[in-house]
Amino acid sequence: MNKKLLSTLFIFINALLIGQSENFVDNLKALPQEKIYVHANSNFLLTGEKLYYTLYNFLEGKDELSKISKIAYVELLNSENKSVIKQQINLKDGLGSGDFFIDPNLNSETYKLIAYTQWMKNENIFFEENIFIINPFKSNDLISKTSTSAEGLKRNNTLKTYTKREKVNLSLKDKLKDGKYSISIKQTNNKIPNKTTSVNFSKNQYQKIKNNSFYLPEVRGNLIHGKIKSKDSLYSVSDVKIGLSVVNDDTFSRSGVTNEKGEFYFNLKDISASKILLQVFDETRDKYEIKLITNNTIDKKFDNFTKIDLDNNLIEAIKDRAFYLQVENAYKQIKQDTLIALSKSKSSFDERKETFLLDDYKRFKTVKKTIIEVLESVFYTKEGETYSLHVREPNAKTQKFLPTLLIVDGYIVYDHNQLFDIDPKKIESIAVVRDKYVFGGQICQGLIDVKTFKQEFIPQSDYIKSFDIVKAQLPKKYYFETYQNTSKKQRIPDYRTQLYWNPNIDVSKNQVVFYTSDVIGDFEIEIEGFTQNGEPISYKEYFSVK
Repeated sequence: MNKKLLSTLFIFINALLIGQSENFVDNLKALPQEKIYVHANSNFLLTGEKLYYTLYNFLEGKDELSKISKIAYVELLNSENKSVIKQQINLKDGLGSGDFFIDPNLNSETYKLIAYTQWMKNENIFFEENIFIINPFKSNDLISKTSTSAEGLKRNNTLKTYTKREKVNLSLKDKLKDGKYSISIKQTNNKIPNKTTSVNFSKNQYQKIKNNSFYLPEVRGNLIHGKIKSKDSLYSVSDVKIGLSVVNDDTFSRSGVTNEKGEFYFNLKDISASKILLQVFDETRDKYEIKLITNNTIDKKFDNFTKIDLDNNLIEAIKDRAFYLQVENAYKQIKQDTLIALSKSKSSFDERKETFLLDDYKRFKTVKKTIIEVLESVFYTKEGETYSLHVREPNAKTQKFLPTLLIVDGYIVYDHNQLFDIDPKKIESIAVVRDKYVFGGQICQGLIDVKTFKQEFIPQSDYIKSFDIVKAQLPKKYYFETYQNTSKKQRIPDYRTQLYWNPNIDVSKNQVVFYTSDVIGDFEIEIEGFTQNGEPISYKEYFSVK
């Protein structure tokens, strides 16, 4: 997408978020549509295994990855179109990846893997793929079914052969051009239906069906949309200040202002949390109700849940895999994937704050005494039973009529009394910004940012509402066995049928290195992706382990 179009998009979205919706929706509708390709490691899984996937989000009709949406959604639907798994994936320049565990409680049947962005839902465009899931640990007719009509997979003696736990260097030279690719290396069986390849995807033409609802593109992150309702007609729902905090994320607090309809929006960028707190940040906060407007529904009903025939060969393969899976799960604690933490952008006040580490000072028994003795630029006033914190400007002037913003462990705290209730021994640091600070369109006289040692503070108020959101998946470095240490070969069983998965191949290295396991049979190397010019690449190669 060119820079001019992207810049125009941001202007449209910003205008929409401040309430000028009627004129700008038509302009938004003129933006390019998106379509997603999903490369999954397999379309045939047992409960207890993992499905790995990479997302490639393209601009429809163009050979380039989309920079419109920053969030994609992946769901697994059963044959009744009920979602059994839903994940939210952060997209960077049109790319994203994730995985999910196949719940042992799922029944054996055909499921539908779908992927989409909120923007795609306007025309009911979805990537869809049939996923065949077998639960070998439940009594069902599928596993006991037998057939003599199929001979099963015949070993190809011309395949390159490796031994158990052998190192394999797969050369990528002359196989891939510069681009973005993912790779899966797993045991294979020719009775499994083929998956959608990147080449098939590029040829597909989506049937567009206009949606009655309108979904905004998530151009900066997870778009939180809510609305307030006035309990009293005397109080307007327009220009009301809203504060948002993310549970267990002390770096993220935001403010917003409602439009003339009482609606508000927040963009949550690089957030991996499942719960947020919303509150009206105003002395009239008891006059309003807050609700979150969710966009979880999918209007389209999916069909064509084709079934898979289980012959003797496939049933025996399932039994073997079920045994391998049980052994692997017994050692899963020492075969853990590594989560990659999201890089957090600094708060806008980080460079202006003065931080006091309370262990550097004499510890006092109360927060009151701590403020008096340690924080020279901070003081408090009390009216009845209500405390208010104040920050002096750098010139030592005091403007009590302006509120001071208080944040504790990342939570916006309107009721300053809650800080005075904290045991000061639990407070690690207090940072102070003495400059004026704009919050929700209101000028605040400074900011006080408090952090406890265990990040255990949660604000308590009847006017703070908690809402669940879909948690974005953290990227991972996947664990796959290596045998560089030869003594390790004898200690731990290795019954991997998925030998390797990498959602983003480093093409510059010209090779992929992996190790075989104790499982014998035929294996498939599958590479899917796109060149820098958007050309689809689908590559397969086979080998045997004896």
